[in-house]
Amino acid sequence: MLCQSILNIAQLLFSVSLLPLYHRELSASGYEKATMVAHDWGGVLTWHFAVQYAHMCERVVIMNAPSGKADRRGLTIKQYCAS
Repeated sequence: MLCQSILNIAQLLFSVSLLPLYHRELSASGYEKATMVAHDWGGVLTWHFAVQYAHMCERVVIMNAPSGKADRRGLTIKQYCAS
C-alpha cells in the first residue's frame, strides 16, 4: 500500500509539473479564458491550475475531488491516496 501511495504522489507531482505546458497550449489556442471541467485526480490538478493561472479560468467545475485546502487538512497519505 505504501508503494502505491508513493506512486500516486509521484504521479500528482509529475502532473503538476505539466501545468506550464497546459498554460502554453491554452494561450497558443487563441483563447484568453476557458471553463475548466475536471473529475477525480484531474480535479486536484485543475485546482492547482486555477490557483496558479486564475486569470485564464472563466469557470472551474470540479467533480468528485476535494479543494486544495481540503487536501491539506489532516488527511493521512493513505486517506489522500484512497480518495
